[in-house]
Amino acid sequence: KGVSSEHINTTKAVEETKGVKLLYDDKLVETYFFSSGAGSTEDVINVWTNDIPYLKSVTVPNEEIKEWEVVFTPEELETRLKASGVEIGTVRSFDIKRSKSGRVIEITLTGENGKYTAKKEKARTLFGLKSALYDIEFSGSEIEVPDFSEYSPEIKLLLKGKYNIEKMLNKPVPDENTTYTFKGKGNGHAIGLSQYGAKALAEAGYSFEEILTHFYTGSYIEKPETNETEKTEEASEIEEIEKILEEGTKIED
Repeated sequence: KGVSSEHINTTKAVEETKGVKLLYDDKLVETYFFSSGAGSTEDVINVWTNDIPYLKSVTVPNEEIKEWEVVFTPEELETRLKASGVEIGTVRSFDIKRSKSGRVIEITLTGENGKYTAKKEKARTLFGLKSALYDIEFSGSEIEVPDFSEYSPEIKLLLKGKYNIEKMLNKPVPDENTTYTFKGKGNGHAIGLSQYGAKALAEAGYSFEEILTHFYTGSYIEKPETNETEKTEEASEIEEIEKILEEGTKIED
């Protein structure tokens, strides 16, 4: 797998970085990567459980922005939630908490039958989204509250119970015209190195050392020490080959 994608430049890069290590505190770095961060990466503590010191949020200048959009009807969203064991009925509202990079790290869904809160990576994967850098547009029909003036205060309270919360919050009520539109940017978990971000830095003239240490905060490069014995033996082999070629040329002459 991948053999068909081999290129002289990638082979050269592999050879030139042979033995090179990316370290943090004298230990190998876990080099997590993803596709596109839309200009930034995320702090690992906001996505997974461990707080790893070199997996922090960093900005990525000039990265190509990959936008996406996912639309659900109330029935589609309810079905998807049920598949994850979340049974709260038709979703009425969303409450969102974001990280400093703007990604959703906690979302509370309020439905007809209760609430559910998804945190960290679950705030993305629950909906099958490409990234956690998203907004939600909730469209539908505005509710019309009937005239209850002819009823007693007790009956008014009961009848208005169906309408007052949505009207008070000035939010639409899910109906056959409702859609939940998730609009976002980027692709992946946003931890570590962004591939499109690394491409942008390389095109701006950054070296591979600068790119790696940018994405993995506080990391550093360790290159293998030159073995003089091996270097001398290699040079001798080259000289021997050159002599053989030279002698062959003389014989032909």
